[in-house]
Amino acid sequence: MYRPQSKGFLPSPELHHQNSKPRQRIRATADNNSYYGFLISNTATANVLTANTANDNTLSGYADYTGTGNTGGGTANYYSTDECSGNGGGGSTPSGLCTPHS
Repeated sequence: MYRPQSKGFLPSPELHHQNSKPRQRIRATADNNSYYGFLISNTATANVLTANTANDNTLSGYADYTGTGNTGGGTANYYSTDECSGNGGGGSTPSGLCTPHS
């Protein structure tokens, strides 16, 4: 389940997805959060994250803990044109899931 977060909402929106709907498309904004912008759990695989923004979060903009996969980027999810800037822990974990913007 994905829950977009805004100020004062639940910390660290998490995506828990166990391939019941392969290639779920995620498109949202996660800015100014106390933890991560997007937190992808180790069971959330085969999702497509496209054109998301994660800016000015305390930790990383994107944190994907699905481990290595064959999708590129060192995860089991697909990332495309996702943006990130001003996050305290860097753009993403692993790096390279998003592009800083001005």
